[in-house]
Amino acid sequence: MTRAATDANLQAEAKNVISLYDLQEIIADRIGNIGAWIRAEVAEARISSGHLYLDLIQKEAPMPTLGKTSFTSASAELARARGVIWRSRMHIVDDFVRETGRTVSKGLTIVFHAVVRYHAIFGLSLDIDAIDSSFTLGEREKERRETLRYLADSGLLERQKSLDMPLLPGRIAVISSETAAGFGDFCKHLSENKYGYTFDINLFPAAMQGEAAPASIARALEDAAEECYDLILVLRGGGSETDLQCYDDRGLCETVCHMPVPVLCAVGHERDHHIIDDAAFVSLKTPTALADFLVALVYDTECQMFNLKDNIVDGLKERCAAQEDVLNRMRVGLCRSFRVMAEAPARRVESLRSSIASAARQKASTQMVDRLQGSIAHSLVRRCDALEADIRRTRGNIVFALRAQVDARDALLEQQRLRIEAANPQKILRQGYVLAVDERGNVLKGVTSRGRGESFILRFADGHWDCTVDEVKQQ
Repeated sequence: MTRAATDANLQAEAKNVISLYDLQEIIADRIGNIGAWIRAEVAEARISSGHLYLDLIQKEAPMPTLGKTSFTSASAELARARGVIWRSRMHIVDDFVRETGRTVSKGLTIVFHAVVRYHAIFGLSLDIDAIDSSFTLGEREKERRETLRYLADSGLLERQKSLDMPLLPGRIAVISSETAAGFGDFCKHLSENKYGYTFDINLFPAAMQGEAAPASIARALEDAAEECYDLILVLRGGGSETDLQCYDDRGLCETVCHMPVPVLCAVGHERDHHIIDDAAFVSLKTPTALADFLVALVYDTECQMFNLKDNIVDGLKERCAAQEDVLNRMRVGLCRSFRVMAEAPARRVESLRSSIASAARQKASTQMVDRLQGSIAHSLVRRCDALEADIRRTRGNIVFALRAQVDARDALLEQQRLRIEAANPQKILRQGYVLAVDERGNVLKGVTSRGRGESFILRFADGHWDCTVDEVKQQ
């Protein structure tokens, strides 16, 4: 050893200098095995070799923004540490995900138990051996209540309720998964209704569970809203509580509230209730219950239409009967007046003839009386002829006016009869039109009602054709 090196060692011993490794050992000995329950936010999460490595941070308390009730999210870090869940303890992560429906990922605040470790090379780290699920569940319930309060205070919860339900929903958009059992049950239940009603159903596929579900369902709702649909349905069959927590998402529920047409929901089991149920126009317990609701809606509308038709027919019959009574009364009154008018001149002529004859017999001889009677008789004949002509003209005018009234009423009745007859389906078929129906007689209302290779019937006035679809072309 050189003299310079020897002098350096002597100086180091004099100053009590230790090595870096010795310093790390001293720090590790002083820290010992500190264990504690800790609350922190996950800044980063990554899996390597089966271990879950976490960057954990604590931010300073957020300051309220002036004039607002919410708080700013930007805040400085107060502390940062590394955490790890070893592969042998990864079951605590699985338990946490199963109980809360949340993954241990960036932005999530968790409460966990950890032991503080200090390594000479890797430095300080937290060995996590437990995660408190109840804290995260409490945060979720708090978030759920805040979402409900926000939607109620902003008036969004009443937007869907203020819309009108269409009497006959022709086009229906369904938000669901193509492979979901609930969607299959809904379609089967709807198509096999006992009344033979048909519905135009269009599926907008979306993820119906998991963290990606709210954004996926919201996109599907917005896509359906861009097209002309009478109703939008959100269908999801039963599942675990964690599978259905996505239906409490604020963004998804807000999207439902803003839809321009009624949104009907059937999510989960009968015991489940989510915020989307409050935001929607109508909420049913199951997809099959929603199918029954639609069938009942169309049935009620059909009953109303038949009742309206019966009321119109009954009203027309009553109106015709009333007009017929009026015509009969007019005819009887005209006949009575005509008889009175026809008999009055004859009585006056007879009275005049008797008076003249009596006066002539008293003032003149028989010859003069005869001559006077002849003259009077001739005058009376001419006067009677004139009166009879007047009576015939008056009678003709009365009969003409009566016939005009009767003809007008007959024309009105004929118009009503022709209108009713024009609505006869058999007459429409005789004009060259045809009617497309399925094997059960249900009317096919569009080209999508049958697919390639499926059969249908074309009805004419004198028979029908049994047909098969070779190709479907939409305009």
